[in-house]
Amino acid sequence: MHRPSISRLATLGSLALCVAAATAACGSEPVSPLPVDAPPRAVAFSAPPSKSAPTTAPACLGAVDTAIDAQEQPLPPSLCISVGGRLRLRNLGPGLLDAAPDSLVEGFYGGGVHSIQFVRPGTVTLRFPQGEDDRTAEITVVVRR
Repeated sequence: MHRPSISRLATLGSLALCVAAATAACGSEPVSPLPVDAPPRAVAFSAPPSKSAPTTAPACLGAVDTAIDAQEQPLPPSLCISVGGRLRLRNLGPGLLDAAPDSLVEGFYGGGVHSIQFVRPGTVTLRFPQGEDDRTAEITVVVRR
């Protein structure tokens, strides 16, 4: 004659208790389905821009966190970001970024990354050295409400 082990009985008892609790939690009230929203409108997406030609973003990015490698080429000549958005320029040494006018931004540097937050609407020009010959790169950022 085979006797079930205590652990097997405990497992079966726990399972029965879970099933009973789940059944009791459902209650006796009928459940009605949630209303269905209308299907979302189709949105056209374009292919990401190629690395061979810089392009200007067709719309404002919103208050997003965007990262750009400062030594990568080509850089976008301009961006549109909403107030509260942040741009992180990677691979750029301390003190090498100039943001004008500086009254529209708040920023800090740490670990090879300049982090710029756009705090007021306007147009900000970012300038920094790029490449081995240290030519000046420039990105114009339009900051919208």
